[in-house]
Amino acid sequence: MKHDIIAHIGMGTYRLLRGDRALAMEFGARGLALADRAGYVAWAIHRPIPVLGESGLHVKAYDRVQALTERLHDDSTALD
Repeated sequence: MKHDIIAHIGMGTYRLLRGDRALAMEFGARGLALADRAGYVAWAIHRPIPVLGESGLHVKAYDRVQALTERLHDDSTALD
């Protein structure tokens, strides 16, 4: 599971840097779902949420970005 999360985060980041924001969002969403299932809150905060947020800004998915921002705040606060 851990390697699957890392692979999705890597592909999401790569796609974001290559300018394919829609595909970056797909990989980021899959990576986030895997991290959520595994309970890796810190990993979600560190990688997939920022990839999804940045990609979402580029494709103007502002509702999604707002939800990610709120989640990032809540999860970060919970981890102190």
